[in-house]
Amino acid sequence: MRSELLSICILTYNRASFLKENLDTFITQVAAHNIPIYVSDNCSTDDTQAVVEESRQKYPYIYYNRNETNLGFDGNVMKVVEMADSKFCWLFGDDDRIKEGAIDKVMEVLKANYDLIFINASTYSKDFSTVVDEAHWPIAEDKLYSGNDSDQLFSDLVQYATFVGSLIVNREYWNQVAYQKYMKTGFVHVGVAFEYIRNKKAYYIASPLIDIRLNNASWSSSSFRIWNELWPKAIREIPGYSLDLKRKVARMDMEFSVKEILAERAKGAYDLSVYKDFLSKGGNISVSKKMAFLLIALTPRIILEKGYIYFLKRTKPAGYKYILFELNHKQKKKIKYV
Repeated sequence: MRSELLSICILTYNRASFLKENLDTFITQVAAHNIPIYVSDNCSTDDTQAVVEESRQKYPYIYYNRNETNLGFDGNVMKVVEMADSKFCWLFGDDDRIKEGAIDKVMEVLKANYDLIFINASTYSKDFSTVVDEAHWPIAEDKLYSGNDSDQLFSDLVQYATFVGSLIVNREYWNQVAYQKYMKTGFVHVGVAFEYIRNKKAYYIASPLIDIRLNNASWSSSSFRIWNELWPKAIREIPGYSLDLKRKVARMDMEFSVKEILAERAKGAYDLSVYKDFLSKGGNISVSKKMAFLLIALTPRIILEKGYIYFLKRTKPAGYKYILFELNHKQKKKIKYV
């Protein structure tokens, strides 16, 4: 009899080869608990269905749905939770994997009846040959958040929750949220989770139970818009948290410093097209700042990148190992700088 406590809810789109490895790591651990695995295929055109059918021969509790049309990331998140019928759903991407002992640890924590669980992760190179950061999120010890700690929870973990695999959600509470306001932001999972968890209990597992595969994101070319328009939109919609608190985790306006734009250019998130789309018409931006932003957009990126790498190594801000890895990867790949 399959578990009614936990389901694994995997989102996938055109990543059949990665999905196979993903499913294999789950199957070896969930079998002892009869935990069902739900795979929501966002209208893939590769061999995704064949991979799932092959995995189903190894483990019977795998359930597959292929959307007739691509629902977008947010639509597929909602679809995969809709497929499940357990008390909790562990949301998961198709290209990451779990560490040995992860399922046993999660099942143990779930017995305490928390309403939302966050799981730390390690980050790796695309082929998992190189560890980038053993513990991606810097909170080093397990942490319980009571109903009175909602603001602290938001401050500590809302940014980490952008990684969809970090979340195990209570399906009943999830389904009570009017999620439509978060659609087309790419962060429906964050919005719904932090809306329902206010004044409820959450738990953070500090020991990494997930291996994240880097250099495999499909959204990198749109990162400026994602983090400066869509992410703030999602955060703005979450009720119950003050604007001051939200400003600490997301940009609530389009005001940038020269230093911030220099960093965005060095990372490859800012160029002339971004300047034209977001900053050239900004009514609150002074003429002198617009000129500075234009000059930065026209500056060869490699010049700024070297200075930014030096800055990261000296200051070591949160998440700097990930940024350094991304920059070093681009150098090794000899990507053209524009």
